[in-house]
Amino acid sequence: MFARQRTLIGLDIGSAVVKAVELSLDKETITLTGYGSAPVAGADNVEHAIREALNKGKIHSKRVATSVSGRKVVVRYFPVESGLNPQQLDEVVRNKAPDFVPFNLDEVEMDYYPVTLPEPTGDLASKVVLVAAKTEEIENRVRVLRSAGLVPDLIDIDTFALSNAFELWAANNGISITKKIIALVDIGFIKTTIGILHTGVSNFSREVYIGTNDMRQAIAKRFSFQDAEAESLLVNPGDSYDAVRDAIQNVLEDIGNEIRLSIDFYENQFETEVNEIYVSGGVTRFPDLVEILGQIFFLPTNQWNPAQGMNVAPGVDEEALFREAAQLPIAVGLASRLRKKV
Repeated sequence: MFARQRTLIGLDIGSAVVKAVELSLDKETITLTGYGSAPVAGADNVEHAIREALNKGKIHSKRVATSVSGRKVVVRYFPVESGLNPQQLDEVVRNKAPDFVPFNLDEVEMDYYPVTLPEPTGDLASKVVLVAAKTEEIENRVRVLRSAGLVPDLIDIDTFALSNAFELWAANNGISITKKIIALVDIGFIKTTIGILHTGVSNFSREVYIGTNDMRQAIAKRFSFQDAEAESLLVNPGDSYDAVRDAIQNVLEDIGNEIRLSIDFYENQFETEVNEIYVSGGVTRFPDLVEILGQIFFLPTNQWNPAQGMNVAPGVDEEALFREAAQLPIAVGLASRLRKKV
């Protein structure tokens, strides 16, 4: 009789920081009701970091969505005949899986979903997005969540969470993405996540193992700093801007070249062109970083803020939220899955 407000925590468990975002859905309105982050001081500290992030965000709900990524997770896209019923599609996927999954199928959890995308000819093509993750990876993540007192609701992958956050941001800000091909780049601590959306649908996924930590190490070496000092200088270089930019230039070029290679591969494979790039990650606070990357990409390059245009509950520090939002897209994307759940 009465609509019930639904709430979901998006938990991005990174190698250096745990980020938590709580979203609530009341009828058709999504509201950010809490967020927090905490450093991870080693693999044995993850549970503590989760509790600390939730405590900082004043998050008391229990249902949680999280993600897995890395070398124990694979995402593959492959064409299938159109018009297959669910049973036929399942049979096709099971038969093709050994060709795409580089693990023993008895040791993985596997899922897939069909998509329809336009071809260069203008025709529509049916594809399957296949995701496989080592079972031990999933079980370890579930165990940590339950130990932290949470109830696992779903486990996603970083690229899809990034895409979902971008879709929500676009909707919140009246931006149409259905007629564009957009590359999303999230620069994390150890890796950079790349996803390409074709008319709003995920059509490419890749992870490159270069990230903020490489920049931090380059600064530490240049200035003979400890890691904490180097990280502070990376986001707030002040009068040392020119020296810091020079220190991280090679890392930025490495990231930019890997992304450019991914885009070139995609454009050659699908005979189409990426229209623009959107960059996220805490390192985007470095002045002019997006412009520097744009010069490497030779494409329009923008920064985006997943909290922009979103309803924010009273009691949430909006100024701090917007300051930190660049590192929250994966957590936001995970929590946004409450739109698609009953």
